[in-house]
Amino acid sequence: MSGLTQVLNVGISGLTAAMEGMQTVSNNTANVNTPGYNMETINQTALTSSSLPAGGLGAGTPVQSVQRAFNQFVYQEILGATSTNQSAQPLVSNIQNLTAIFPVVSGGENGLGQAIGNFFGGANTVAQNPGSIPNREVMLGNAQSASSLFNSVGAALSANLSTQNQQIGAMVGQINTLTTQIAALNNTITAESAETGQAP
Repeated sequence: MSGLTQVLNVGISGLTAAMEGMQTVSNNTANVNTPGYNMETINQTALTSSSLPAGGLGAGTPVQSVQRAFNQFVYQEILGATSTNQSAQPLVSNIQNLTAIFPVVSGGENGLGQAIGNFFGGANTVAQNPGSIPNREVMLGNAQSASSLFNSVGAALSANLSTQNQQIGAMVGQINTLTTQIAALNNTITAESAETGQAP
């Protein structure tokens, strides 16, 4: 009778594994249009009979786990590219802000370089003809323009630095929140793995 019971148990394990396989396939079919869904497959192992010597008859097959099917290499590449892109965004924003403050593309037109050049040009003109009132007025106008532009650039740089400090503070807060969530998930995974004895 034990031989018949053993045969039935092997058959039941095979039917149970096949049913779980069909459930997995039907779940895959149901989620074929679900964005971000990864196809799942079952992992089966062969059981050996403890009452028979090695290489003897098997004792059926259990389903060890259900595993998502995805390309690890592609996932890592996407993760790396996304991370690089996100880390470059603040740099691009800061470069755009600095470009607006220091106009390099226009050859320095209306920038500090031009204002300083105008001031020293006016000073040179006054040095060559110290008695000329119009030359003095041009030099004073250039000095006022350069001073005003220096103040404007200083204020813009200060505002840019303040914005960066706020962004850093927000990023630190976000990192702390994500770290807390990851720690909670790890604790949940560890607890469920210990409870069920299976991989999460």
